[in-house]
Amino acid sequence: MEKNEKIAVFLLIILIVIFAYLQLTLAQNPLLSDHSYTKAMCNSSKYCEDYSIRCNGQKLVSISPTGYSIYSENTFESTNKSLCD
Repeated sequence: MEKNEKIAVFLLIILIVIFAYLQLTLAQNPLLSDHSYTKAMCNSSKYCEDYSIRCNGQKLVSISPTGYSIYSENTFESTNKSLCD
């Protein structure tokens, strides 16, 4: 192997190690799994209120009303799934 080839292989190995380290570090960063969305929740009287739901991964961080509400003629089916899936 020539000197230039050895240097290229060495630099390639360093780049691979840096890339792998960044991938592992970013995958464990809690800020990357933090997300939020809004969801309308309705009662049996067809009164629906909009809520802001904030999650960190699959853990519920906060739920707060946005202040918007409606009476809806449409019927919504509720599910028992987690708010942070």
